[in-house]
Amino acid sequence: MLGIQSLMIAVITLRAGLLLRPHGGMLSPGAAQLRFVLLAHGLFYLVKAASAMAPDTFVNLAGFRGTVILASLVEGVMAIMLLAVSMTGTQRHRREERIAEIAARAPLTNLDNRRALYLRAPPLLDQACPANACALLLVDIDHFKQVNDLHGHPAGVAC
Repeated sequence: MLGIQSLMIAVITLRAGLLLRPHGGMLSPGAAQLRFVLLAHGLFYLVKAASAMAPDTFVNLAGFRGTVILASLVEGVMAIMLLAVSMTGTQRHRREERIAEIAARAPLTNLDNRRALYLRAPPLLDQACPANACALLLVDIDHFKQVNDLHGHPAGVAC
């Protein structure tokens, strides 16, 4: 029974770990950690199943005095902790990306602001040459604040 249960868990976790593959690039840090945890978890249970199902072997769990169960519990707790840390890191990464996106856009117009210009313009201007022409358009509206103050922000957006 121990061998069959361990084999079932091993197959499920190994398959889940192998399903996490990069699409077009590398795995995100959280996905890479999750894949590692799933593969390690699956290999642990595969070894556990192999030891229980070896020919001419009878596994007496009482003889181990709870060592197998304790190892399984410790491994399971470690897997859960690694998954939690991985998910926390992924959430933090998403929040940081969102903050950077918000910082590069003007909240009123949702257009790129000066910070975005300083980040994005140099690589684009480096590509400019006679064979690959480009243009840079900067718009500065005089007295834009007066339009907003007099007619409200929705009127300033419509301009």
